[in-house]
Amino acid sequence: MSRRQRGAIYVISEEFRDRQSNLERRLAAEERTLRALYDEPERNRANIDRQFQRIDQLRREMFEASVAAHDRVEAQLTARQRQRLRRIAPRWNVGG
Repeated sequence: MSRRQRGAIYVISEEFRDRQSNLERRLAAEERTLRALYDEPERNRANIDRQFQRIDQLRREMFEASVAAHDRVEAQLTARQRQRLRRIAPRWNVGG
């Protein structure tokens, strides 16, 4: 792998890690809110449903960020490098 490829992949990895960390913090906060909604004396199903939708959206964003990062990394590789990657790490291409 060339120095340019390693540098580009490093940047992609750092951006992905930052994005996922941010999403994980937001997800934890939304899950705390959901627990609080369940702990209320009178549960409001509409509020609980909205909270589930927020959590689902964050999980979706995490999935999409992961697939996008994989695609960006693969775009840095040559065709031969992509073939080798799929051979040694077959799950790499899951979802992408």
